[in-house]
Amino acid sequence: TLVEDLDLSYRAQMKGWKCLFLPDIVIDAELPVQMNAAKRQQFRWAKGSIQCAIKLLTDIAIKRKI
Repeated sequence: TLVEDLDLSYRAQMKGWKCLFLPDIVIDAELPVQMNAAKRQQFRWAKGSIQCAIKLLTDIAIKRKI
């Protein structure tokens, strides 16, 4: 998917792994310089999130017994 980090975190949680938030950890990120590039990036991330949800929705529903 376009958002492999999201995909990996969902699949890890479904396998019983726990996620932690570490507020002291700082990660640098490169942001697009131009607004159009930023909009395209946001669109790709949104599209990837939807792809990830579609890919894992059945497994998530079964895991949660929905």
